[in-house]
Amino acid sequence: MDGKWGYIDREGKEVIALEYERGLSFSEGLAAVKKDGLWGVVDRNGREAAPFVYETVGAFSEGLARMSRDGKWGYLDKNGKEAVAARYEAAGSFSQGLAAVKENGRWGYVDRSGRLAVPAKYTSAGSFSEGLAAVRAGEKYGYIDKSGKEVVRPAYEAAHAFHEGLAAVEKDGKWGFIGKDGTVAAALEYDLVTDMRGSAAIVRRNGQYGILRVKTGSFTDVPAGSDYAQAVEWAVGKGITEGTSPSTFSPDRKCTTAEILMFLWRAMGEPEPAGSVGFADVAEQAYYYKAALWAKEQGLTAGERLNPDGQCTRGSAVTYLWKLAGSPRAQGGGFTDVPGGSAYAQAVAWAVSREITKGTSGNTFSPDSTCTRGQIVTFLYRDMK
Repeated sequence: MDGKWGYIDREGKEVIALEYERGLSFSEGLAAVKKDGLWGVVDRNGREAAPFVYETVGAFSEGLARMSRDGKWGYLDKNGKEAVAARYEAAGSFSQGLAAVKENGRWGYVDRSGRLAVPAKYTSAGSFSEGLAAVRAGEKYGYIDKSGKEVVRPAYEAAHAFHEGLAAVEKDGKWGFIGKDGTVAAALEYDLVTDMRGSAAIVRRNGQYGILRVKTGSFTDVPAGSDYAQAVEWAVGKGITEGTSPSTFSPDRKCTTAEILMFLWRAMGEPEPAGSVGFADVAEQAYYYKAALWAKEQGLTAGERLNPDGQCTRGSAVTYLWKLAGSPRAQGGGFTDVPGGSAYAQAVAWAVSREITKGTSGNTFSPDSTCTRGQIVTFLYRDMK
């Protein structure tokens, strides 16, 4: 009112008179306000908690508020005392016991006593969240822990704080999500993303908005260094598959034809089938019904019966991928158990040329062995990454 700021309660009653030039929201029982060109702090009763002598005062976080005086930044405690003297060129809010400060043109971190906990050597530094903070070294962002140890090497053009084990990062103009070990949890293919909330984020791609749901690396049966670890995280992040329980993925479990067709259909964006001519042994109520219709339309399968519960072989799995790629001509492969005239010979040769598979040994592919969950998501990941 009349250009002045004050505060009301939830019932709309004015509890602090409109006498300030600016006012921040209350945080930890205190609010920064501006009067006669300078900032101070008031409590919920409007009483002065810190004198009006500062050029800027921020919101309180973990008992301290950043402030500036004479062009330098420091921190106030809730008693209005300068807990950390104003000596820095810039300062961020405290989070998880540390705050980013700028000194001699570089950013580092101080603790609540003002002790330098992480040397000032970065060109930019974010707040700590879930034990990690985004920092920029040169032109790229990475992540450090609270001791200053580099956890994710600088590789990104932009990087957000971690939320629910994931952080939004940008590379080559595209956004996605990474886990705390730096592995990609959701492919960097979006024009815009929000931070993760409730295992979901709003994303934009090609002008269209959607919801991305990502599960982090919580599977106890997927070792971080395994051949399929990144593929599993990618497949779950893309919504191609889920775990067999909240904590397991069952990478060695054998796949049925229905499961693999579902994986392929989801990986292609769950396109709507054009028709309804399906298979005699696929009910309309089956979870894989649309995937089966789509697969038939794409020429992946044929005939009147699908045998959806039958186990899918490695030879069939790479043949599906090869057909989706347009059945390109390919030669070789070098496997003694893949006859040149077999139905899957060119598919296997193509998969090897694309580095989708290296076989089960130096000279065998095991085309008749049943494809496992770990194998099929690895094939998909290498084909589509």
